[in-house]
Amino acid sequence: MNKIQPSQLTEEQRNATRLFKHLQKQIETVIAIGNPSEEDVKSSMEKVLALDKAYPLPLLGVMLEKFPAKFEPANWWPSTMFQKKNKSSTKMGKVNGWSKELEMEMREVVEVMKRKDSEDYERLGNIALKVNKSLAIAGPLLTGIAAVGSTFI
Repeated sequence: MNKIQPSQLTEEQRNATRLFKHLQKQIETVIAIGNPSEEDVKSSMEKVLALDKAYPLPLLGVMLEKFPAKFEPANWWPSTMFQKKNKSSTKMGKVNGWSKELEMEMREVVEVMKRKDSEDYERLGNIALKVNKSLAIAGPLLTGIAAVGSTFI
């Protein structure tokens, strides 16, 4: 009961495979363009490690706990990826039509939202985990009580 079901495992494996293939194509593209920088290598390594942490392969049902001790959000991509994209786009002279002041203001708003949303996300995740554990225990218990009760009727 505390393990991942085969259908869940299959879906996780499909998702992990899709993400790893996408990452492989990105790495192949960087290599095909030629002369990858040290930043490209570090970025690719961080992405691979983040995916490996989010989807430990091989995904075996006996390895994964359905009810972890603590709720932690998954780390899909390193946070430096967003910063690197912003730096590279400004280096190439591409302008998106926003002023620097507006960009800075929007970054501050995003940081505040991210901070508050991640706190809410973790709090609600912990609540959902506790409710899920309770229902996983209560379901069979109530079924057993109903079965015993039906024998007396």
